[in-house]
Amino acid sequence: MNRSLAARIASYESWARTPDRAARTAPARTGLLAKFEREARDRLGPGASERQVAEAANAARKAHYLRMSAAGTAARWGSPLLDPDPLGLGQGLGTETGRELAPRA
Repeated sequence: MNRSLAARIASYESWARTPDRAARTAPARTGLLAKFEREARDRLGPGASERQVAEAANAARKAHYLRMSAAGTAARWGSPLLDPDPLGLGQGLGTETGRELAPRA
């Protein structure tokens, strides 16, 4: 058995023994939301209101999940759907552009 398969089996067994999945993943969710808020606060500066920071963090979170969705779709279809770095932020999909959407043969 290769290491990848062994790791997947161990992961499934671990989740099978987890009674409260939400509690197990809460620290990761909290940390990710804090990261978006921290980055939004850094971008907006010290004069930003809490509401402005919250709105910017929410928009950054949505952009993050849309990038992940697009990357997954591109991987499944073998073709990128979006410009890998449309805003020049260095957070792109890591794929090239300019190919048509077509399923893999």
